[in-house]
Amino acid sequence: MTDWSKLHHAYGPAVDIPALLDQVATHQRQEDWDELWSRLCHQSTVYPASFAALPWLASMAGDADPEQAVNAVMLGASIVEGAGQAHGAGDVLTRYAGEIALLLAKAPELGRTVGDRLDYLYLLGAMLALEGMAGWSDELAWGFSNGQFELACPGCEVEVAIVVDGRGFFTALVDDEEGERGSLEVDGRGRLDELGVRLRELAIGDGQVEVAEMLRYVFGTGSCPACGARFNVAEELDA
Repeated sequence: MTDWSKLHHAYGPAVDIPALLDQVATHQRQEDWDELWSRLCHQSTVYPASFAALPWLASMAGDADPEQAVNAVMLGASIVEGAGQAHGAGDVLTRYAGEIALLLAKAPELGRTVGDRLDYLYLLGAMLALEGMAGWSDELAWGFSNGQFELACPGCEVEVAIVVDGRGFFTALVDDEEGERGSLEVDGRGRLDELGVRLRELAIGDGQVEVAEMLRYVFGTGSCPACGARFNVAEELDA
């Protein structure tokens, strides 16, 4: 039994968490989830109470209501993503390995229930965070929400935008998307290509055809509009 009085969250002692968890489960309101998120993962910072909530979140991920389950997986993944912070809760990855595994197993199932493209991409990011690939989780969320990824050209080190939205698929200098463009092709072959194939297959299986097409370019080959150097996009983003 968790003694919440000995734990703390973003705003102090965690004695209010049990009532909030009950409220979230009973009323199924997004504002209650937002309140829980604010306490347990405030601006991506985690606390001892955050990890103590993982068993409850893992249980909630099995809820018959997909929206409740998605919220549980997303918050759980964000908490796990902060495991390396100085939270004072010890070796949480080992202690909560079972709960993390349950959340991870549920994430791909929920992909079939999410229609919105950006929400789907955030769910893919949550899956990667639960797998321990926090960097890729952040890259996917940031890049797709902004319609472009950014990296340093390995040839001349200028900042290059990898554009993957309604403007098309191309490279450009950051803050100068209307200027000279470089090529962006889908024939990349790199050490991260296995991840790209897996994500694309998931997206296709979930009916997210647009996401699958965008991922082909993220795991493709680009050229720098400044110096012409060619590079594997995913490998440079990972670096």
